[in-house]
Amino acid sequence: MGKTLGMSIAYMLRKETIDKVISKVSPGNYAFGNIKKKDGRDTFYPKYIGRSDTDLKQEIINQGITNMVDPKTKLPIFGYFKFVYAKNADEAYKKECVDYHNYKSNIANQIHPAKPTNSKVKCPVVGCEYSK
Repeated sequence: MGKTLGMSIAYMLRKETIDKVISKVSPGNYAFGNIKKKDGRDTFYPKYIGRSDTDLKQEIINQGITNMVDPKTKLPIFGYFKFVYAKNADEAYKKECVDYHNYKSNIANQIHPAKPTNSKVKCPVVGCEYSK
């Protein structure tokens, strides 16, 4: 079995869609990417892995709609997003670490995720320098 993000279905990266599908203020994880055909099916390819320690909806809007835009077209670089809520910031961090390590060779963000402010949580991926 291949890698999985364990997130929602892929949604178009548009503010109105984000407002509609993310219904609560919560920590959580997200991935931005694009959809391509693979074996006759639409397949989501993550290109950016992220998290929010407090407000997933606002983080997706800030990162995907505001910060990651094509300077010429002013449109988001990525066309789709996936998300999942987390119980707390530490859980969101651990999931981000796992996703980062699973997709590191294919994503734009190449710096290991930073742990939440004032947290002692460690990366759950064995052998990672941040797991010690």
